[in-house]
Amino acid sequence: MKFDALKGLQMWIVEDDEDLRAVWRQAMEIYGINCKTFARGEDVIAAFETERRPDLFMCDFYLPGMNGEEIIKEAFLKYGVSPALLVTGKQETQSTLTKMPKDLRFKILKKPVAIKVVLESLVSLLSD
Repeated sequence: MKFDALKGLQMWIVEDDEDLRAVWRQAMEIYGINCKTFARGEDVIAAFETERRPDLFMCDFYLPGMNGEEIIKEAFLKYGVSPALLVTGKQETQSTLTKMPKDLRFKILKKPVAIKVVLESLVSLLSD
């Protein structure tokens, strides 16, 4: 199966919408991805201090407090977390996020996004 590369990996998901957070978690776990979820950026940053780093990282752009761009940059620069998906309901594009670190492997996905697209993006980021 084309998503076998994701089985057994640890993924952290940051999403403030409780229902969507639960859907993402359930969908990823169906494909064998171990998930931990967070509602706020500050919570995930605190978890980096005490927990094993995730293999994959997915973050909503618009969150209370820190936005997704800030979270992904800090996760990469301070903790070496990569690859990452930035998911947004707005029009952010790769060209508008020019401040992202050069070595960071990341993609931006526009909501609503199909689970299959998320999985394909994760596989693509892992193979880059």
